[in-house]
Amino acid sequence: MTTIKTQDYEKINKVIEEYSVLNLEKKFYDQILENLELAFKTDQETKTKANLIATFRRLIDNEIISKIQKGDKQLKKAYILKNISLIISVKNKNTIYNQLTEDEAISAGVLALDLAIKQFQFDKMCLFSTYAIPKITNALNVELGVLNNNGFDSKTAKKYREVKKIKDSLEIELSRKPSAQEIADSAKMSVSTVNQLLLFDSCISLQGNDNYNNTTPEDYYISIDKLINVPNQFSVEEQVENNVLKEILYESFTQSRLTYREKTVLIERYGLESRKFLTLKEVGEQLDLSKQRIRQIELNALNKIKSRRKNAPLKIFLKK
Repeated sequence: MTTIKTQDYEKINKVIEEYSVLNLEKKFYDQILENLELAFKTDQETKTKANLIATFRRLIDNEIISKIQKGDKQLKKAYILKNISLIISVKNKNTIYNQLTEDEAISAGVLALDLAIKQFQFDKMCLFSTYAIPKITNALNVELGVLNNNGFDSKTAKKYREVKKIKDSLEIELSRKPSAQEIADSAKMSVSTVNQLLLFDSCISLQGNDNYNNTTPEDYYISIDKLINVPNQFSVEEQVENNVLKEILYESFTQSRLTYREKTVLIERYGLESRKFLTLKEVGEQLDLSKQRIRQIELNALNKIKSRRKNAPLKIFLKK
């Protein structure tokens, strides 16, 4: 390469050092440098130092993401780890995220990075960090919603973090999912309190809070979409029962204080105004939201329905 100035190589080498954790071969960078040389010759804007380095980063990111999208799982893991600092940067730039621990932010942010890699649009001609930051921000907002939108005050949020940490630790220690009693014993809380807190970390229960002692939270919680079944798959009696359940659910949510978006998600997900059941992806496409966000809205809406005492008919129906 002769057209790029010698002093620019110092900056280029520093960028290469940043990516050294990915253990990419020398020929990988040689190819990127050839592409950079071509960009330097054909794109006048690239000839400023700032744009030269930005272009170099973009070319590296593009090639890495292309390899990951083709199935390189090891590279994907290493690339996500490299970008953990991006999550921390987003968290630290807004004081609202002080409510989240670093582990919580990273946990949510890693999912956002994974989504950004899958959906990355090469034709946008932008750095991966530029593309990923809005997704990370959205993921942190959703994580905050798990604590705030469900009515968690700071004291309850602290308990939630503690219980979740103990649950994860016990699962590793026991090599199985711990029971609610085991979590309660370690956390020095009642079984009822533990299950109420774990409600926000698993499927929503519409059955109340009885008989927790001999079951894990995951075994006990029942998801509505497993109860309202596709009509064509069942007998006439089962179809009638499903329709009754749908009518009760519809009446329950119309009486609850749900937002327009929450009502829309439930209507579309469970076919409450038609016979068509939409997937999370399909509802997300209608509302221009991610599958994860649709699931969060769905759980919030079901939890609001569950919390109303007037919804006893639904709870009784589910106890059959």
